[in-house]
Amino acid sequence: MRSCPFCFVDAMGFLHPTKKEIMSTKNHPGIYVPPPLIYAAFFFFSFLLQKICPLSKKWLHTTQAHIIGWVLILFYFLMAFMAVRQFIISKNTVVTIKPATSLQTSGIYVFTRNPVSVAGIFLQRTCCFFR
Repeated sequence: MRSCPFCFVDAMGFLHPTKKEIMSTKNHPGIYVPPPLIYAAFFFFSFLLQKICPLSKKWLHTTQAHIIGWVLILFYFLMAFMAVRQFIISKNTVVTIKPATSLQTSGIYVFTRNPVSVAGIFLQRTCCFFR
């Protein structure tokens, strides 16, 4: 007794999707533009904006600016390392168009949902301090 053309009823009476239905469903997050490309686009847009409306660069040659820059680089490497390490431990993929094999809920993912993007923000901000 079928109530759905894409489902079958097992011995206990539960409805289950057929293999055809499972194979036809989307099995990836639907992110077709990788986030690093978005960061790169905004990075190069900031250079264009600096050419159009230049800001003073005096402060960038101070010791405070260099210290802040090095701290941001440290945060970048720390977060990127922890995120990639967690992907390797869980045997998951970093490629956004491939299906994930598990949900990341431990390690750095306890603090942020997307540490790779946060690391990218740190790297982008670092470039501002070493100009």
